[in-house]
Amino acid sequence: MKIDIEAARLGRTAIDLISRNDMLSDDLMLRYYNCDGIRFLKEHLKFNRGFELTIDYFKHILSLPNEDSVFERSVHLGLSKLHIFEDVYFVDLQNKLITLDKSTMSMVRKYLPNNIDFPEITVYFLFGIRGTAIVLNNKIAIDLCDDSLYVDGSLSFERLQQILAHEIHHIGVSVRFKEFVRQFSDEKELLKYSIIENIISEGMACFYFTPEITKLYEKQWSTNLTEIDKKIEELRLCLFDSDITEKETTSLQDSLFDDSLLGYAIGYVMIERIHHKLGMDRMIKLLNDFSLFEVYAELGE
Repeated sequence: MKIDIEAARLGRTAIDLISRNDMLSDDLMLRYYNCDGIRFLKEHLKFNRGFELTIDYFKHILSLPNEDSVFERSVHLGLSKLHIFEDVYFVDLQNKLITLDKSTMSMVRKYLPNNIDFPEITVYFLFGIRGTAIVLNNKIAIDLCDDSLYVDGSLSFERLQQILAHEIHHIGVSVRFKEFVRQFSDEKELLKYSIIENIISEGMACFYFTPEITKLYEKQWSTNLTEIDKKIEELRLCLFDSDITEKETTSLQDSLFDDSLLGYAIGYVMIERIHHKLGMDRMIKLLNDFSLFEVYAELGE
């Protein structure tokens, strides 16, 4: 596992200047915008949202334009965390996580089939520019300013390792899913199983590694749990409706995994119930055939 802290260090320097109302030099801005961690952020945004993070918008974000966006909220989180981070802290963080490499992978493999062959993983740390964590292919980015990483005002290595395991588990599920979908040529069938994969992946990762999501996002979670059985059944009917179009399926996927967290809640509840009634081994076997709704139906038999 490769740990890259350059974006976090540059981000910390930039936000420190912002806190003192100093100008960010063009050289610093370009180095920050073009570093590998921000390049990955741009790649992730482009892939998932079709959003282009241009350098002009990047500068706009760092000017704190008084907008309620995920980016500006993250910069404000960075302002509140400046007192915690010095340059030496980033190096210590990097070294600590390298020593946790084997134990983190051991945590992850416990909840995967034995035959998963992981690619080489790169983890980028960001500072107050994204919030939470993101993953794409074999790359992960974690924003060190996200509140979910802190306990009583201090960065928790336990939380950090849990979130890292959460994201690495997604990579493992994705490796298995790519093997599974080779059998399909129909685009609509691929989209259907892509949603099922996301529900399984987020459900397993949240249930096994980051269950505190239910408290950190208590408002969304409470709303989503209202009539959750009805929501699960409605999703099943939509996914297995032969008349649903590709456009409708894509729209469904977007609605499940936006800020409402509905897909996360559905996945968490389904995985939790399967785990408690049928056992962890049965849960892991889902990653061989992704028959989530078929197995879930067994709970009512």
